[in-house]
Amino acid sequence: MANTPNSTAHPPARSHRVSEATLHAECGRLLVTRGHITRGRLDDATARATLLGKGLDEVLLAEHWVTECQLLETLSEVSGIPHGTLADFSLSPELAARAPITAALTYRIIPVAATQDTLTVATTRLHEVTEHDSLQTLLRTRVNWVLCPRRDIDEAIKHF
Repeated sequence: MANTPNSTAHPPARSHRVSEATLHAECGRLLVTRGHITRGRLDDATARATLLGKGLDEVLLAEHWVTECQLLETLSEVSGIPHGTLADFSLSPELAARAPITAALTYRIIPVAATQDTLTVATTRLHEVTEHDSLQTLLRTRVNWVLCPRRDIDEAIKHF
């Protein structure tokens, strides 16, 4: 069984090196431009995220001000990280074992594809550069990302 996306609709996964805050700011601007959220709500969500030490994405979803699909599509666009569902990949216990359960739970990830020198992991959110580097060190391989819905990741972590 191949560990590559089943769908050609998604570009290849790649890593990102831009700060999470920068990407969230751009995502917020696009969400307003597209009419998914008002400028006032974005400003409120940004203030709450700062006050609570959370990501803008977490606040927007917790308040139900955008759908997870709208958020993932926009985050994908601004970050260059593809988005999809875990159904787009051929998962296996061997592949899931490439990330220790502590890493899967801490980073909310599930491995979805692997080559000799790269592990592609599905995640629910953007990760800071330091988190990316820490995960690569922990896994002892280069890491690429794919954005997927939280429910997909949570179910896969339970299953594998």
